[in-house]
Amino acid sequence: MKKVKLKQVLKNYKKKHMIQNDKSYRQVTISQTGDVSFRGEKHGTKIGRKRQFLIDLKNHPNTLIFIRQGVMKGGIGICPPEVDGCVVTENMPMFDIVGINPDYLLNFIKSPLFKEDVSKLVPIGTAQKALHENKLLEIEIPYLSEEKQKGMVKKIQSIEKEVKQLEGKSSYDKNLLQKLRQSILQEAFSKENSNLVKLGSLINFEPGKKIEGKKYSYLEARYLRGKKEPKILDKGNFVVQGELIILMDGENSGEVFELNESGYLGSTFKILRYSKEVNRKYLQYFLMLNKDRYKNSKKGIAIPHLDKKLVRDTLLPLPPLAEQKRIVEKVDSLMGLCDELELRIKENKGSSERLMGAVLGEVFENEI
Repeated sequence: MKKVKLKQVLKNYKKKHMIQNDKSYRQVTISQTGDVSFRGEKHGTKIGRKRQFLIDLKNHPNTLIFIRQGVMKGGIGICPPEVDGCVVTENMPMFDIVGINPDYLLNFIKSPLFKEDVSKLVPIGTAQKALHENKLLEIEIPYLSEEKQKGMVKKIQSIEKEVKQLEGKSSYDKNLLQKLRQSILQEAFSKENSNLVKLGSLINFEPGKKIEGKKYSYLEARYLRGKKEPKILDKGNFVVQGELIILMDGENSGEVFELNESGYLGSTFKILRYSKEVNRKYLQYFLMLNKDRYKNSKKGIAIPHLDKKLVRDTLLPLPPLAEQKRIVEKVDSLMGLCDELELRIKENKGSSERLMGAVLGEVFENEI
């Protein structure tokens, strides 16, 4: 089986552009699944590195791009039409695809065979590992006739269509599950209409105690900020294990959860203090039900944030503590069933992703 190195079918091109402070520029992002997409616009004054490069799809319609610091995790793909004219730094080199079917090449890049070859390469740098294109372009790809490339692409697209249908069902099931959770909460509180109390008389938002000099790790907060690993901070507001905290800003604003470790939190979080008249979990479930209503809806605000006045003015059904406990136990039971369903949905999605990976692996390995 004939093979060629990637440098034989990928030709680097550079269209230099100097950023001007009086203009705005379109930028791109590349996900770990290889999806290249428009990220948004940024004014020239906010772009630190002035020497950039333009994506030129008019002269190079089949452009492959990757992130030197992210290619080992899947940050490589083909540019869609909407990113034409976007600026990128030198850490996102671009290549014209020549002499090979772009879809065939893209499927190879997504295959386990390519990923295995990439994992064997030695990155450069210490703090941020990066992979230079000179090394990447030495990887070999099975080189078939034009007709066979088209046939393989057609076969993979057919299988991919079936896999996407499976993923679509998983997404549909996930949406249904979210509605089910909301319905459970709605039902739990709709039956309690007596003794309505304003939340403001039962709860308070506190910033936490400021402590300097020591270092603590925060764990629970990281998932709301996208942190995969605990981050060490030496400033901020100290909170104690077991306290309830509430996120004040961002898409997940209104999220309430219990800290499993003492530590520092930034100002975007507040400690949620509550009266002894209300069961902790009962309060959490009620806030969960209404959290989307609490986001500030004023026009012109890019980042949603929690409107504390809306929270305080909400009327909470407040039955005796024994009744609150009974409601919590019932909701816990139903939410447990939802958790089981959600796990099955995730397993189905994982199965579809593994299936597509296995298909690509088998197709290309059979050609070697």
